[in-house]
Amino acid sequence: MTLSKLLMVISFGVMMAAATPGHAMQTPTSRNVEEFGALGDGVSDDTAAIQRGVVDCAGKCDLIFSAPSYRIDGTVVLAAGVGLRSTRESALIKTTSANGNSMLLSSGKCGLSSVTIGGLQFIGNKGITFVNIQAGANCRPTKISIEHNNFGPSHMAVFLIGVDDSRIVGNRFAGS
Repeated sequence: MTLSKLLMVISFGVMMAAATPGHAMQTPTSRNVEEFGALGDGVSDDTAAIQRGVVDCAGKCDLIFSAPSYRIDGTVVLAAGVGLRSTRESALIKTTSANGNSMLLSSGKCGLSSVTIGGLQFIGNKGITFVNIQAGANCRPTKISIEHNNFGPSHMAVFLIGVDDSRIVGNRFAGS
């Protein structure tokens, strides 16, 4: 057998082993929120789909928003090691939630770290808090990065209490 044929056989065997159940495949570094059922039409409530994406990506990947507009009518609870990012100049995330609610929340949740929210545009009523991250009784969130987002008028666009080693960079905040 020639060397080139031997290499083809070895390569084919490696590809087959990788596709065979029971063999580990490399995990992707990002998943699109549409994979979890988000429609991204700005009309349908995408809250549950986004929450499923956050849970699935916890500790291992970024959740990508590629459609022009998403609607969140509830609260998405953040998880450690998840990035929320846009592949567009700025994917719009809007809410019709009542005053006093938070769109992205982690209040008193231990173990929250390495969360990035970047390149998104948030709009809602003026009584909403878009990002609300607070320390728990015996733990402090760390490495929270909120970068290059646009926040519409709100009660508090970003509310961080007891958060260590974090960055808020290049965001734009509209008047309330």
